[in-house]
Amino acid sequence: MPVSQSNTLLRMFGSVNAAITALGGSNLDQGLAGLAAAATDRDYFSNYAAAGISNFYIRNYPQFDKFFVGTNDGQSSYDSFQGGIRLYTSLIKASVNYTWSKSLDNISTDGNSYVIPLDSLNP
Repeated sequence: MPVSQSNTLLRMFGSVNAAITALGGSNLDQGLAGLAAAATDRDYFSNYAAAGISNFYIRNYPQFDKFFVGTNDGQSSYDSFQGGIRLYTSLIKASVNYTWSKSLDNISTDGNSYVIPLDSLNP
């Protein structure tokens, strides 16, 4: 049965063989439609306008490729001890200082991105 000329992929790539080659025939044979859709949107987005396809054909927000949710569910604690001893005599001046600190959290940030915990269920 021939493919209809109104088929979206046929309009984008010009022929069935070109579409199969572009999207990876093995992806289609193995039922990996998500990989084929991602390849279409990532690599052939520029073909949408010429084929008369909306920029929102596959993704509602094509300008975004990742989705992060930031919440205030993180937990953090910091403990420290600072101590010092000073000894002053007419001959000797001595000072000894000690600092101990401990910080625990279940998610961290370096200011630009999140540092993903190894196991967020066991901080």
